[in-house]
Amino acid sequence: MSEREAILLEAAEPDKSLLSVIPQLVDPITGKYALPAHSFFEGVARIHREGITGLGEIVAIVDTGIDHSHPLLSGAILNAKDFSKDGTTQDLNGHGTIVALIIRYVAPNTNILNAKALGKNGRGSEQSLAAAMDWARKQNATVVNISAGIPEVDPLTTYPTFLRKYFSNKLRTHWIVYSLRRHWSQRCKVCEAADRLIRAGINVCTAVGNQKGIVTCPGRGKKRAILVVGAANITSGKPVVTPYSSLWPDLVAPELPLAEGTSFSSPFVAGSLCLLRETIDTKGPQVGLAKLMYIINRGNFLFDAGYFKDAIVLYLRALNRDSHTAKHKANKKKVENCLYCRIYTYPVRNRLGLAYLQTGQFTLAQEQFIENVKITPNFPDSHMNLGASYRCNNSFEDAIREYHQALMLDKNKAEAYDGLADTYALQGEFNLAISTFEQSIQKNPLRAYPYERLSNLCKHQGFSEKAQAYLNALASISIENSNKVQ
Repeated sequence: MSEREAILLEAAEPDKSLLSVIPQLVDPITGKYALPAHSFFEGVARIHREGITGLGEIVAIVDTGIDHSHPLLSGAILNAKDFSKDGTTQDLNGHGTIVALIIRYVAPNTNILNAKALGKNGRGSEQSLAAAMDWARKQNATVVNISAGIPEVDPLTTYPTFLRKYFSNKLRTHWIVYSLRRHWSQRCKVCEAADRLIRAGINVCTAVGNQKGIVTCPGRGKKRAILVVGAANITSGKPVVTPYSSLWPDLVAPELPLAEGTSFSSPFVAGSLCLLRETIDTKGPQVGLAKLMYIINRGNFLFDAGYFKDAIVLYLRALNRDSHTAKHKANKKKVENCLYCRIYTYPVRNRLGLAYLQTGQFTLAQEQFIENVKITPNFPDSHMNLGASYRCNNSFEDAIREYHQALMLDKNKAEAYDGLADTYALQGEFNLAISTFEQSIQKNPLRAYPYERLSNLCKHQGFSEKAQAYLNALASISIENSNKVQ
């Protein structure tokens, strides 16, 4: 069997200016992320404030090596071994060092293993990549990041002429080709090494690649066990999957400024896995995080596309597969302020509850939000969502209680005033609803919703001039917000 070449899923020589960008990701004085606002960075910052920093986790970076002298990696590297032909574990390319820095920013107390599989030109062999992965397993890594892979040749070239002709003309579709390749083509050492990592309970992240249609090993070695990461551009403030991400990423993560490629998105997910793993009771069975995150990501995709019933099926599957959730069901572990549930279970139940609301299943939504209040009793949004489900169920007194609880926790929560005002309006207390919406505007005058509702309520009550004044204010707010977007 001929030895295949392993390459970086990035340019062979990354832009050296990236090394100056990395330290600016987080302001060392304020601790705030310098990249554009995005839920990923906001979520990571919140988890850091909870005291979760990846302590005790070990990430193996299978790459071009790491610069051990870098001041931001001082004391972080537990061990290093060279599987390339460079003769040193030092990073002579720059790629592996950037990956290590990203992981340390997301999980600042995580330890690192330097598994150097690729040389200074960003290339290595199938054997070196597999050997580096096996070494990481023996060194007790808990997470492995691989921003490299084996480019897949067209599997049809390995088949007899009559089969090549038949499939190329009749059935040349992606799943047919790869299904046949899985059975008939040569075994992949890299995929087999990845499978050994998975069986050892280690989470594996790999970049999906940067050329449409090219799928690389080990990302497709064990589907739904390895997390295959694509890139999302967030410069507009809203994540957009980049066109150069190859087919079928399981997750997308932010790309770096000055770097187009999925290699530097994968370590964001690897670092996030460290944070998530830290919250799990290590005495219990390992949670299949990769499979759970795959299911949740597909659920989120369907939710965002408006397929709420299909999303509900996936969210329920994720909760049922989670052994940690089973502990709570068996009353073996308290759910109140459980760190794992706050980071993982809360957002899943939240999306599930919202999907139930969208499909008119208000009682089921209410059950999910009640569980979330147990998980995060001091989080205003959990009370707001529960209040919304009560309101949809016409339990107005219960809804008012939850909105007031949210405002006790955060008196500046404008959305809580909105929900409270809408509840008053449904009760027929229109003047009270108007005054509550006005309080919402005082807390945040740049949101359109309270102006729209006030205009309708004032018109309903016969306050024509007041209704027109709110319409005029709404128009000026819309113009101001559009100018900000531009």
